[in-house]
Amino acid sequence: DRYLTTVLLRAFPRRKLLYVPRAVCRTVVPSSLAVLVSQRRRWINSTIHNLLELVLVRDLCGAFCCSMRFLVLMDLLGNAVLPASVIFCYYLVAAACLGRPVALPLLLVALAFALQVAMILATTRRVSYIYWMAIYIAALPLWNLVMPLYAFWRFDDFSWGRTRPAGARPLADADAFITADERRALEPIPLMRWRDWMQRGPAPSGTQHPH
Repeated sequence: DRYLTTVLLRAFPRRKLLYVPRAVCRTVVPSSLAVLVSQRRRWINSTIHNLLELVLVRDLCGAFCCSMRFLVLMDLLGNAVLPASVIFCYYLVAAACLGRPVALPLLLVALAFALQVAMILATTRRVSYIYWMAIYIAALPLWNLVMPLYAFWRFDDFSWGRTRPAGARPLADADAFITADERRALEPIPLMRWRDWMQRGPAPSGTQHPH
């Protein structure tokens, strides 16, 4: 999905991509460590690959007086140095225990997590999310050190894993991923190629073109 967005931006530089909040996506979350490792390997590597492609796309919009290509490059470098960031945090904690003057870097790290807590409380107002965030922070060595190193080591591994079953699925299995309301919402969408749609000519009065 991310690479598809990159391809669209590269192929249609004068058009915009809009976020549709009504869109629903369902997936099967990993239920074992092996499936989780396989998923994280694919996601980390696909993120690196996609950012490498996206940084070469021209005519991207800017944000905060910065080129979007520069922001994508910063995102790429941030993902590439995740293992080093965990090692640096351990160094700061060890240095603080030894009495070294590292209070300011530790304060900035704590401030980054505090801002995330504030955003969670401001947007969701659910204190239970803070507990899950604490578990995530405790597992940061796994997410930002072990998983990226494993993914980088298996960078040429393109196996799909068990979170995306291949082949046609039975209708009963497919119904578990989409509700009846979502199925009715998809019915008006014409299932045809864009070339065939354009050859039909202008749509009759009262009908809508696909976006």
